[in-house]
Amino acid sequence: MHQIDIWLTFLRSVFYVGKGKALRPYVHLQHAQKLLQEPDQLKLAKDPKLALIVNIWQDKRGVLLLHGFRGISSYDAHSREAAMIDALGMNHLTNRRVGVYFGLTKKHFTMGQRRLLGIALLHKLLTQFMAGEERELHPQISTCAQAA
Repeated sequence: MHQIDIWLTFLRSVFYVGKGKALRPYVHLQHAQKLLQEPDQLKLAKDPKLALIVNIWQDKRGVLLLHGFRGISSYDAHSREAAMIDALGMNHLTNRRVGVYFGLTKKHFTMGQRRLLGIALLHKLLTQFMAGEERELHPQISTCAQAA
């Protein structure tokens, strides 16, 4: 695959951007797993992110959680999240809100500079993924389900 194809495929595969505080990303996966085991169409309709995770798992594929920026301040995490959301565009994502900028990115960056920052951050995540630092996550299969 050509590098530009890898880049575009990566960008198209991103469906949610979050700052990833503590165990919050895993809570989304736990909710999706519960909905996979006990479908609730109303909850799936209200939360496109969970619906997409369930759909991916139903297709026997995995979800990636890319942890690119550990050990940074909450304000920095919010600004990075906002920059990546702006770079990708809300039409492409299941995020419900645009991000919020803080500090230098809020005071001194133009919208174009914020998007360029988002592109650079997304490229860093792609590099980590290509280095094999992350793996697909699939729903956990309970021992009761395996015995059936």
